[in-house]
Amino acid sequence: MPLIVVVLTQIQASFAVNALTVSMQGITTDLNTPATSVGTAITAGTFAMAAFILLGAKIGAKFGSRRVFQIAVVIHGLAMAGVALSVSPTMLFVAQAASGAVIALIAPALVVFIASNYRGSQQAQAIGLLAAAIPAAGVLALLIAGTFASTIGWRYSFALIVLLAVINLLLSFKLKVVPAQSEVKIDWVGAFLAAGSIILLSFGFSGLNSWGVILATPQAPFQVLGISPAPILILLGAVGGQAFFLWLRKRKKSISRRSSI
Repeated sequence: MPLIVVVLTQIQASFAVNALTVSMQGITTDLNTPATSVGTAITAGTFAMAAFILLGAKIGAKFGSRRVFQIAVVIHGLAMAGVALSVSPTMLFVAQAASGAVIALIAPALVVFIASNYRGSQQAQAIGLLAAAIPAAGVLALLIAGTFASTIGWRYSFALIVLLAVINLLLSFKLKVVPAQSEVKIDWVGAFLAAGSIILLSFGFSGLNSWGVILATPQAPFQVLGISPAPILILLGAVGGQAFFLWLRKRKKSISRRSSI
């Protein structure tokens, strides 16, 4: 049972990203938006996941992996419902960004479930199946989302993910409860400074070619006095990064002061 939940949830998370790519033509036509908008939504989900993955692991440890996993699966399902019901590029962007952020909660929990339920060769096989679920989801997205996009409509691919989220939620109650480690400390300020900096820098560097190195191009989502958002985001990300390191130094001094008392 744990392995079924792990594999199905990994497929749920990976299928969502691949389905957006496969459905791009239908989305651009339906929402009357350029392909770059859909690409930005996909990127938003990826960057959100990368930015919050370490925080997600700590949240799972502090509050209990199964409980956090169940909440994240529900939010991911709601985010996919938001994608399916999207009426604008902004709604698509927000839903996909939320999806990426909660995958940062789901992914560490899957590893914890494998570690707590399997040992030795079984654990190695489980990890192998978890890794294999990612390309499998890509193939399924190509077949299913591609068929839906050319027949009944691209939105049904994401409705299918909502259904899968419900199934995974119900199956998750069969998982072993991993005790919460309430003593785990989370530096929320540092976590959000780091995450914000990563997201800003990632968007900035990824947008240099299409949005413009200095002057904004027609593909830029916005501009400031004709300046491309890419260098502005990079600058803000660099400032955020400096703020993060200053915060770390302050925390280190505070901990050293307390330990010397």
